[in-house]
Amino acid sequence: MAPQRLLGPCSIHQCSKNSSNFRRLTQAAYNKAKVNGSLTLYPYLQLHDVICFPHYTFIVKENKVYHQNHENNEFQNIEG
Repeated sequence: MAPQRLLGPCSIHQCSKNSSNFRRLTQAAYNKAKVNGSLTLYPYLQLHDVICFPHYTFIVKENKVYHQNHENNEFQNIEG
């Protein structure tokens, strides 16, 4: 049986991303986001929340641009 397709909405507050792809914040994804530090931007996210793919890639995937700009205090939040 194929996995159920996630239809949203995104759990990021006031998300206005135009996306039809969504991901669930699994334990592994949550842990990875904690390690790379991006989860601190969205402290209200919990396990199994559904987020749009653009936010998922930003939060879960290791974001080198975030870390580089964060160190220089030049980070611009993609929330929107």
